[in-house]
Amino acid sequence: MNIKSSSPDLDTINLGHMLRIVLMQSKLIILLTAIGLGIGILMYINTDKTYKFTSLLQVINSQPRYGDNMALDLYLGESNTSDIGSIEDLYKSRTNMVELIEDLKLNLKVKGLKFSEKSELFEVFSAYEKNSEFYLELNQDSYYLYDSSNEYMGEFKFGELNVLDGLSVKINKPSFTKEERLFVQTFDKEIFFKTVKPRFVVTTSRPERTYLPFQTGLLAISFVSNDKEEARTILNYANSLFIKKNIETDSEQARTALEFINLRIENIEKDLVIQKENLNEFQKTNQTVNVDLETSAIIANVNQIQAKINEIEIELDQASNDFTETNPIYIDMLSKRQILIQQKNQIESQIEKLPLAQQEYIELLRQVQLSQSVFADLNERKLGLSIKEASTLGNIRIVDGAYFDRVTSPQTTLIFFCTLLAGVLSLILAIIRGYYFIPISNPAEFQDNDINETMIGVIPQVKEDTNEERFTQAFESLVVNIKNILFSKKDSKDSNKAKTILITSATSGNGKSFISRELSRKLASLNNKVLLLDNDLKRGDQHKEFNAKKISKEEFFNINTTNIESIKQEDNLYLVPKITGLMSSFQMIYSPEYQNKMEEFKDIFDYIIIDTPPILSVSDTSIMLSMSDLNIAVCRHGLTKVSEIKQMLRLNEQVGSSFDGFVYNGYERPSSYYGYYNLYGNYAYQYYAKKYLYDSYGYDEEK
Repeated sequence: MNIKSSSPDLDTINLGHMLRIVLMQSKLIILLTAIGLGIGILMYINTDKTYKFTSLLQVINSQPRYGDNMALDLYLGESNTSDIGSIEDLYKSRTNMVELIEDLKLNLKVKGLKFSEKSELFEVFSAYEKNSEFYLELNQDSYYLYDSSNEYMGEFKFGELNVLDGLSVKINKPSFTKEERLFVQTFDKEIFFKTVKPRFVVTTSRPERTYLPFQTGLLAISFVSNDKEEARTILNYANSLFIKKNIETDSEQARTALEFINLRIENIEKDLVIQKENLNEFQKTNQTVNVDLETSAIIANVNQIQAKINEIEIELDQASNDFTETNPIYIDMLSKRQILIQQKNQIESQIEKLPLAQQEYIELLRQVQLSQSVFADLNERKLGLSIKEASTLGNIRIVDGAYFDRVTSPQTTLIFFCTLLAGVLSLILAIIRGYYFIPISNPAEFQDNDINETMIGVIPQVKEDTNEERFTQAFESLVVNIKNILFSKKDSKDSNKAKTILITSATSGNGKSFISRELSRKLASLNNKVLLLDNDLKRGDQHKEFNAKKISKEEFFNINTTNIESIKQEDNLYLVPKITGLMSSFQMIYSPEYQNKMEEFKDIFDYIIIDTPPILSVSDTSIMLSMSDLNIAVCRHGLTKVSEIKQMLRLNEQVGSSFDGFVYNGYERPSSYYGYYNLYGNYAYQYYAKKYLYDSYGYDEEK
């Protein structure tokens, strides 16, 4: 049957073609996906487990630490951990990490010991060189030490500090026994902290920021390790170390405040003595000055206002460094100071109306009272700071100690990811392989790949159990299609001359010689005088099939009507075998002698079947395409690739010729066939499957 592909919707073709490619390679996809699953399982089994331990800390809301004296708070600064936003930087600071490494000897690695065993065994092990290696042998009451070259360094008792050349070591007697020699490594702690720091994760939970400099919130501190005991110990110790440093900082700030207050008390006390002497001297001299209740109230008000102005002046001095001039806090302080100054000016205007003696008395008394008030306040602060210095607890507390959170790796998602990745990659590989590397497995793939060429014959694979009738019918159908094409191409040429049929393929092994030979036999059986011309002048082997001998160039040109019977092989079938001894097959084909000889053959025979070399291998075939009446290309099931067919067609376009049809050779059921021709194939797929698989070979059609 002659089926010529049409041009259906490209999207349908692409989707259907891609689906068929995937289904045809389903075994490969399943295999690669199973390999991915196996790799995922192996990685999951062989990967060391990494554990995550988490603890929870609370940063307590930092209220002003020195009572209502905000000026003193601003002068001394807030706690080092009042701003929760800086916690992570403080917690993971180099100083903290290095101290943690020193205390827990994290830069000391001992092969064969657990973290708890290492902590129990080593009390001091400090090498002067930043990176060193040693060997250790444990005995009943002592241990032997060797350097990295296995040189003996000495025998030492447990619990004694020994200072050797480049090493300080103190090892405790262990509760465990280790018969093998231990390999000990020390690393530079200044560099090693870079590997410890990323293993800590600090997550903050805090309210939205306000203008207040004090914040509160929770801290989730996490640490990952492949040793549970190590993770728990390191995290708990890191938390304790951080809180300890916080307390030390607060204590230091309290001492700084005490020094400041003591200095102020000393100065105020001196000023107060002088002010009291001045007031007493004035009273002795001016005993007649009358001070009533109204005057006393004025003095009290002035003192209170002045004290507030002094405080706000200190606040403004500190705030100018912390806030911009447009900050609401800074603007509010300026407004309060202005109100206090106005109130003070009003009171002072009242004082100016009093007699001079009373004004002087008021000023002296006001100075004494103000100094006494400041003196008393400073002593009160001094008492509070003394208590704080002695018993400060900091502003951070542990809510939850280190507890096991989860296994961070490996996770079961690793298996899923490997399987999914392998599945996706296998699909991509299958599609690429199907488009560019897998040979064709059904004539309908021409249509799938936009190769709109006429399929003039489908020849089933020849096997011992091949249906001979179906094979015969396939060649009969091919002959009918060839004659129809020749009839449609009928022109003014002499109809008495032989029709030349050229048969080629993209590459070797496609069965072009087999098709040429069987087609010649079929035409000869129909009482046609047929010449089979083996024009594959490099690798032709038709002579082997007929038990003939190769001929020379002279023998070829000597063939004529008088000796034509010498090349007869079967009834009506004649063979010109491969010509040997040629210097150039190209010159031979293009020579006038060859052209004349072909014309002689056309007068003798009804059909001339030309078996040519593969068109992608030898240029001779491209030349001969223009010399024949009918050009046929052979592709083979499971061998020819779509890319080769397209390359062959492009080559034909370049030389200005074309093929009149394709013969699909060796059609058989694919090894990975799963009935997809019925389930997912287009009409052409189903047609070929039914006609050349089910009917020919008797396969059970999948339901």
